[in-house]
Amino acid sequence: MLAKSWLEWGVPISAPKLGCVVVLERKDPKMEECEPGWRGHVGFFLSKNANEISLLGGNQLDQVRVHAYPLSSVLAYRWPS
Repeated sequence: MLAKSWLEWGVPISAPKLGCVVVLERKDPKMEECEPGWRGHVGFFLSKNANEISLLGGNQLDQVRVHAYPLSSVLAYRWPS
C-alpha cells in the first residue's frame, strides 16, 4: 500500500486533531523526473507549530518514532468515517 493511498481512507478534516492520519508529500528531486508524485509518507498527528508538524509513525529514519516535518509537505488530514 502506497502512502498516498491514505488520501482515500476515512474522511477529510480541515484541521488536524490528535491521532488523525496525516498524509505528506515526500519529494526526491533525483526521482521526480522518473516517477513524479508517487512518494509520500503517513503518520499520526501529535502536534504542530508555525513551521512543522510532529507525527508518530513507522519507518521514520528506520524506526517507529516521533519526527517533525515541514507543514508545507502536508497533503491531507484524515479521520475514520
